[in-house]
Amino acid sequence: MSISQNLPGLMLCAEMTEATSKISEMPFTVREIAMLRTAVYIGRVVKMGLMTIIIACAEISDDEFLTAFTNCTLPAASFRHGDHLRLAWLLLHRNPFDQALNLVRDGIQRYAAHLGASRLYHETITTAWVTLLATHDEASFDEFIARNEHRLNLGLLHRFWTPEVLKSEDARSGWAPPDRAALPIGRRNRLPHH
Repeated sequence: MSISQNLPGLMLCAEMTEATSKISEMPFTVREIAMLRTAVYIGRVVKMGLMTIIIACAEISDDEFLTAFTNCTLPAASFRHGDHLRLAWLLLHRNPFDQALNLVRDGIQRYAAHLGASRLYHETITTAWVTLLATHDEASFDEFIARNEHRLNLGLLHRFWTPEVLKSEDARSGWAPPDRAALPIGRRNRLPHH
């Protein structure tokens, strides 16, 4: 099913939340989902306070993405929240949990330093997302995004941490255990130990 076959139906939806849920239910690729989400995002989703996952590098292969990230040749505008999730997803599916977590941490820190933005790295948030992603068993990143896109925002982290803890310097520079609820443990992960 192509974008052009489904776009008219999406544009006729009265509510943007209905439109965004319809996108997730359709068999689109990650790139197509990103393009549609961007169109909806530009339209009205921002006004409704919803978050859209944008995968800026959806058009390149997984290997090309990992190589560009590792070599720090990925432009800053091409490493959005969805790309962070893609990085973690790929590394979790290619490595044991502890190794994947270390590769994500080290890679994001190195990339941020390359961009002169080391201060943006957040240890607790990075570790939390990798830990949460490791609980999923969807067959592909496309499927993972299609099923979970509506959850992949700060609201999910706030189920486990209060905003005050996540905003703290201690959480930014090191692991701050959840203060609301324990993180789930799946087949691929175990709780981070620091």
